[in-house]
Amino acid sequence: MQERSAKAVPARVSSVSKRPFKGHVYNVTTETGNLFVEDILVHNSGGLGTPPHLRVEPGMIHRASGGVLFLDEIAILTPKSQQELLTAMQEKKYGISGQSELSSGAMTKTEPVPCFPGKTFLLTSKGNVAIGDFVDSILFESRGNVVVRDELEVFDLDVDKRVLAYCKGEIVPSNVEKVYRRRYSGKVLKIRFDDGTELMATPEHPIKTSVGFLKAQDLSPGAVVEASNALNLVDEKFIIETYDVENQRTAKAFNKWLASGKKVSAKNLGVDSKTVYSWKKGTVPHALKPVCWFRGKKLLPLQLNDERLATIARVAGALFGDGGIDGRRLSRIYFCTDMDGMSDLDEFKDDILSIFGEEIGPAITIRKTVSKKGSGLVLSVNNSAVARFFYALGVPKGDKVSQPFSAPLWIKLSDQLEREFFSSLLVCELYGNIKSSQDVPSFVMAKLKSFEKEHIDFLNEIRAFLLKNKVETREVKQDKEYIKTKGLSSPAIAGTYFFKINSGYRNLTRLVDAVNFYYAKNKRASIFDGGGKGKRFLASRRVLNRLKEEALILRTSGKTIRAISKETGLCKNTVWKLVKRTYNKYSEADRQKVLDLLSKGAISKVIAKKLKMPYTTVLYWKKNYFYGDS
Repeated sequence: MQERSAKAVPARVSSVSKRPFKGHVYNVTTETGNLFVEDILVHNSGGLGTPPHLRVEPGMIHRASGGVLFLDEIAILTPKSQQELLTAMQEKKYGISGQSELSSGAMTKTEPVPCFPGKTFLLTSKGNVAIGDFVDSILFESRGNVVVRDELEVFDLDVDKRVLAYCKGEIVPSNVEKVYRRRYSGKVLKIRFDDGTELMATPEHPIKTSVGFLKAQDLSPGAVVEASNALNLVDEKFIIETYDVENQRTAKAFNKWLASGKKVSAKNLGVDSKTVYSWKKGTVPHALKPVCWFRGKKLLPLQLNDERLATIARVAGALFGDGGIDGRRLSRIYFCTDMDGMSDLDEFKDDILSIFGEEIGPAITIRKTVSKKGSGLVLSVNNSAVARFFYALGVPKGDKVSQPFSAPLWIKLSDQLEREFFSSLLVCELYGNIKSSQDVPSFVMAKLKSFEKEHIDFLNEIRAFLLKNKVETREVKQDKEYIKTKGLSSPAIAGTYFFKINSGYRNLTRLVDAVNFYYAKNKRASIFDGGGKGKRFLASRRVLNRLKEEALILRTSGKTIRAISKETGLCKNTVWKLVKRTYNKYSEADRQKVLDLLSKGAISKVIAKKLKMPYTTVLYWKKNYFYGDS
């Protein structure tokens, strides 16, 4: 199986030059210690903890910044002090150094926080975002929590903001822990790379190279840095690599021939003259035919911001489960259901058509199958290009029982992709009806004993997704009895590996919220619309939703928490959690309007009706602000 994850790739510096810059510069600090800007891997902006700027006492030069520093008898200063003074006047900046005679020898020296101009693109799970817009939005939303010292704004995040970063050989989402913004007037470095990428940074910013992190000012032409191809999940070379060595060689020769303006000889290309003659007549190498087809559908390169990517992740999850790729010639993909699963196949077919277009329709067939497991239906997409597309995305080919595999890394680049992938995968292998307190849903996969570690790791990836959504599960176990009861006598199968999902009401509620039941209409019905606990679970969920809607309506009409509790029969704490504080929805301008009307003697209920807001909101502001209690 080909692992088409988002990996860091090398890029070569072609030139480094200085440019004048005046304005705001920005940076962020992530939990992984790095991030991607303009797809280039760089180090964080000054590290974690309190910045040195905020831990030291400034000297006279820094105290006089923006003012006047009077100097007398410069000639009596030491040569070193004179040199430092002239340097400060020329560079218009000066590092702070601890030089106390009573110190133990430990010295503190600070440098400006390394930063980027605001138009520099920051790589996030939603694509490239200007770093200035990213930081400014956070600083604007949380203006009261920003610490400002020496024109440097620093904000510690207490909300979930993530960007893409590099960690242990993978590009993964990383939480942002600090954001920085400061005024800057001076030189920035413009770094150009062989692929046309350009990066502008302050001279001190560390950039990841083949020899470690180097400051931007220490880079020279020819230096190799690490870059990201995260936005191109699949490109031409990934499709070509799904073919055998000879087809790959011919495709590369063809591309070289085109790049030369069709002037390179057959001998230099390593092919015979008949091959080049056929190219001149319009023939395309076998490995490039699907490439041309995908380009026509704008699927190459497949980028992280493609609107079809969520559907692609959903289909990929199903192929990991009850579907797969023909392993002999990569000629088709397929998806299996039981005899009652025609509606599930129709849903799967609609998703395939939405990805590849209506013209793929004639290649889709549905037939009945009979095996030791029983009868069922199988949908096949008999198109080699489609099979190679999903293989390039990391879907395993052939018999999944007899090989180890893991979830593709690209699905972890955003919460939506992760949810779509694991949703369709989970419901494919979900087993069990909730008919009594003893029955619990479980995730079951038949696997080989020789790959036990890999199988358990894969199941734990699924459990990690559920845990992330607060769905509790039990530990992964092996069960040989399942093989006997299902009549699976294949010598390749040594048993099944499974984990159970706790069947408590709250846990099942979280499961429904975390998982979309794609391609599994009957399975959803058997689990959540069945008798016993399943029926009680579904009924309780419907009642809760109805009461929530009713409580919100009552709250909007001006009812108090106590009145809503009495009318709905819910306890006050439950009502409080459902309706929350309605005044949080309104802006400072709305509050000021209310206070102005109250100061003029207007009645609270009249104000609420006039401004079309809950009466309780007006009462809250009247109590906590108008009378000065806050």
